[in-house]
Amino acid sequence: MMLKDKKQSGNALFLILIAVALFAALSYAITQSGRGGGSIEKENAQLIASRIVQYAGQVQNAVNKMRIINGCSDIEISFHHDYDQDGILETTMPDAIFLNPNTTGNDCYVFNEEGGDIPYIQPSTDWFIDAADIPGSAYAEYVFTGGLQFADVGSNCVTTSNCTDLAMVLIGLSDDLCQAINKELFDDPSVPAHETWSWTPDQSGPDDFFRGQYQVWNAAYTLNHPTTSIVTGASMGCFKKLSLTPDVNIFFSILWAR
Repeated sequence: MMLKDKKQSGNALFLILIAVALFAALSYAITQSGRGGGSIEKENAQLIASRIVQYAGQVQNAVNKMRIINGCSDIEISFHHDYDQDGILETTMPDAIFLNPNTTGNDCYVFNEEGGDIPYIQPSTDWFIDAADIPGSAYAEYVFTGGLQFADVGSNCVTTSNCTDLAMVLIGLSDDLCQAINKELFDDPSVPAHETWSWTPDQSGPDDFFRGQYQVWNAAYTLNHPTTSIVTGASMGCFKKLSLTPDVNIFFSILWAR
């Protein structure tokens, strides 16, 4: 009887040791998977890219709805939202960064149920490189701008503010995520480079952070002209800006080609 008890005790101890070893291995795996210096894991990049592309498409559709159904003009579209994420939509800074004085009523507000009827979704900081390496005041934010012209989309022209388009951009995405976005859109993970594009968003500029104004055409603010790549003529895509150190990836989505 005593021999049997010892055998059972030995088996129980063996099972406990195995359980402890498995728990330690699992804890190590979880710890390792959580590391990455604030960046996304490569295997998750495609999933996040799909979410970004889908959301950009929702914003495009919201603007088109307000344009066609609500009769909103290109200077009336408003991206006013709770910019500082304090739960209160205010008409003072920083929330006023996208407050459009041309907009009356709610039917031209993208992030209002009477307008575009979609929520504002804050980007995750894990999608971006270090904030210190991103130009302008645009870290981990969707920037809605009337300061850019996209070649072969809308009108290619010069000297007038009628040349620039209404767009949404993300500045400073990780390489893996930029590649995954182009893979999603074009089935091509390559990231075209743009050497001369020198726009850096400034929240004090109403055409940089759209508040009803558009930038007068500037060659340095025109994307991919006259060169050709997978993003030329596309309504959204990701490219690399080479005029900075380090190079900066930029996702764009054209909301109103003018």
